[in-house]
Amino acid sequence: MKTTILLCCFLFVFHNIYSQTEKVKNNKDSKQNIILKINGKEYTLREGDEIKLENTFINPTISVKLSDQQQFETDLVSFSYPKSFSFVSNQVIGGKTITLNGDNFVIMYFEFVVKVQLDDIVKQVVTKFGENNCILEDYQQNLGDKKLSGKRLRISLAGEKLTMDFLEIKLGDLKTRIIVFQDSKKDDGSSSDEREATLKLIDSTIKYN
Repeated sequence: MKTTILLCCFLFVFHNIYSQTEKVKNNKDSKQNIILKINGKEYTLREGDEIKLENTFINPTISVKLSDQQQFETDLVSFSYPKSFSFVSNQVIGGKTITLNGDNFVIMYFEFVVKVQLDDIVKQVVTKFGENNCILEDYQQNLGDKKLSGKRLRISLAGEKLTMDFLEIKLGDLKTRIIVFQDSKKDDGSSSDEREATLKLIDSTIKYN
């Protein structure tokens, strides 16, 4: 619950900067992964994908099941994430925001057609939570074949300790892409198991097309 409250506070700050949001219920940015098994061999497909098989099968044994992963896709960024995460997409002036919400770990993705300064967004969040409740530091994270740079914000509020990692994805075009990882810490201050497992999944599947 506290994680959700802090997330809502952050989105409130963000939407104050880029107002006039519209929630999108049916969004192409998230697709279900499907596992197709033919004669014991598994093929992982995304919703809507086609598969071309070289072999000719006679009386094959075929099974289909939903994967425990969803596929996140935008024009140039894609990765897998746990199916248990909720998905919300909002259109904002000049771009969109996407939130993937787990129990202790939240992924927020922002994409704009204009230049937006990551530091300006972080400053607004610090102002909202209060400088006395925040510690800000430089941060880098390896995701796939890129090392992303940005800021880490450590927040202590109402007995809850969280980190928010703000990372910019630079792909050489005019768009601004920022991904934020918010983690609710364990009592000993260590990262949640959900954060570790989800980042490992993203790191192994992310593509910058």
